[in-house]
Amino acid sequence: MSRPSLLTLYAVALSAAACFPIIASAQSSPGSAPVDTATILNTARQRIALFQARWQQAWIRSDINVVPGETDKKVRAMRTTYGHCDYVYGRSDGRAMIPVWGTPDTVFTPILSYNSAYALCPSWLLGSMHREMDEARYVDAAIRTGDSVHIRQMREDLIRSLDGFQDLLPEDGWLRTQRVRFLVDAHRYDRAERALDACGDSFACLSLRGYVAHERGDLRRADSLFVEATTRLDELTECSWIDLRQLLPDPPSDSPRDEYLFTPCRERRKIARMFWWLSDPLFSVAGNERRAAHFARRVWFGLHSAMDRDQRHDLRKDYGGDAVEELITRYGPPSAALWIGEKEDRLHDQHVGELHAGPYTTMEYTSGRQSFTPSLSAVYSPYTAGDSSWQLHQRDSTHDAMTQGLIWWPHEHMAFNGRIAEMPLGQVAMLRRYTGVTLAVTHNLFARPDTVLTNLRRDSAEAVLVVSPAPDTMHTLGSGRVHPGGSLFTSALIPPEPAVVSVEARHPRLRNLFGRSRFGVRPPAVLSALTKGQIDVSAPVFYDALRGGTPPDAPGMFPHMLATTTLRQGDRIGIFWETYGVTPGDSVQFRVAIERTTRTGLLQRLGEVTRLRDVPMRALGIAWRDPDTRTTISDGPSIMPRAITLDLGDLEPGEYRVVVEARVPGGQPVRNERALTVIGR
Repeated sequence: MSRPSLLTLYAVALSAAACFPIIASAQSSPGSAPVDTATILNTARQRIALFQARWQQAWIRSDINVVPGETDKKVRAMRTTYGHCDYVYGRSDGRAMIPVWGTPDTVFTPILSYNSAYALCPSWLLGSMHREMDEARYVDAAIRTGDSVHIRQMREDLIRSLDGFQDLLPEDGWLRTQRVRFLVDAHRYDRAERALDACGDSFACLSLRGYVAHERGDLRRADSLFVEATTRLDELTECSWIDLRQLLPDPPSDSPRDEYLFTPCRERRKIARMFWWLSDPLFSVAGNERRAAHFARRVWFGLHSAMDRDQRHDLRKDYGGDAVEELITRYGPPSAALWIGEKEDRLHDQHVGELHAGPYTTMEYTSGRQSFTPSLSAVYSPYTAGDSSWQLHQRDSTHDAMTQGLIWWPHEHMAFNGRIAEMPLGQVAMLRRYTGVTLAVTHNLFARPDTVLTNLRRDSAEAVLVVSPAPDTMHTLGSGRVHPGGSLFTSALIPPEPAVVSVEARHPRLRNLFGRSRFGVRPPAVLSALTKGQIDVSAPVFYDALRGGTPPDAPGMFPHMLATTTLRQGDRIGIFWETYGVTPGDSVQFRVAIERTTRTGLLQRLGEVTRLRDVPMRALGIAWRDPDTRTTISDGPSIMPRAITLDLGDLEPGEYRVVVEARVPGGQPVRNERALTVIGR
């Protein structure tokens, strides 16, 4: 027997919904008996189901939203394929499926249901949306104008009905959540907040307020409300609410999700705290937009899954609702969900058997979104994390999916209000002081082609240096300015404790353009920790020898500090360091060396031995005794600044370390080093 068409099913659903008793007014007439609670809730459910069915009917007949109506054959074929997703490859069980999806250079990872054969293949926009508005923000954007006016009026009628039902059942939480859901869909944020006036400060009420604040764009308040809501939960319930599994990679083997699943609740709470700390887009801006977006998505799915079916999809877990939940958690509601058509729905149903999870759609997102979550290694060891622990956006030239070019598809992303570009980290210098450590950081904004970085360097953007030793603890301790030449220097006196450092530049006029570099530091001890007779030496710092000459001290060197540790053969490199704790009158023996750290190949070594090629230079070194022990401070352990210039000459390209060693008569040598990369001329 053939399956009836979708429109036939909708007509049946509408007729059935119309048969249920509808309460014309929420107010009981004088002297009438109170309306039964179950009757009110059933009536509310039927009114919502009626609206959902009519919304879906209008959505399906909107030619702007149906893949078969796409005029570009290539786009139509790709959208049909993505809409089928699980059907194209098929699965013999609930998990077996090819783990990547896309064109040769375009990889999108399918989201698989654990409870059914259903799967989703989210992607960037596969073609034009044929409409101006993002469906994630404007839910009716997918409906053509003629029908959307009627749908908006139906939504207003539904809201008035729910208001009346809430008057009869003022304490009912389900009615309250549905009122908020449809008020937010209508962008009636003030009314949504008023609907929560008498709600109290329970977890449910605070999280709903957070959701409303997020949807109206007040992300700082939303984050604060979500954090406060979490404190209202007991330990076990909190562990469920802050569950991060869907944000963790899920490869076929050695899955971090599996490891996380067996992590004790207390440890999960700690992991979540570290995870959201490091996911904060900007330490210099109050609130955590990424955390707020995550919890708003959790609330969104809770509101939309209150009924078995939402406006498009069946959200029951047995029908693949868990895959939809993961999609929303990782990426938020899609910007475009295009129906692949009734014919394709029937083909898809043959794959999933008796399960009918249609209508089946694409799940497409607008470009320009950013990923802020760190690598798992950074979560477990934040103070040793490098700037490579985050990838905020596509680093190479971006193409759209139709060009079959390189496409960056992160495990999660969000639509950030602005743009944050990654600033490639140059040098990080830490010089010991009596009560703290001077941290100096450089960046070369020419090192990576990026429109935001171009604007920042062209307009000499201002920057701040934020030090965060722990979650929710941020200290802005330094500042700097991007030079028109493209370099950025920031410095600050920081405490001698492990911390995460975030250097954040902001455009002076285009206030939504930022540059960011984030990394962990473990500063050395302060000078007051040196014992009598003990000496130490700082890591060498590279500076521009042509402009910097021989700087007398660190402040004189900082303006010339290089924004890179990669130099060319033949370059002249200035090397600055400080020696600590030298007693006046003692001479110091220094050694500065450039030593190769990468091994040469066997054929190359054979060629050198047999004289088939010239032996390249792989090391430089100089040693001397310095009788001048003048220091820069008179109280506490001494600081002896020194600088020399070396010519890299014909050093063979490769990886090196620059070593500085110091020794006083009768003492043991102390040393420190910095990595150096030499490239060809």
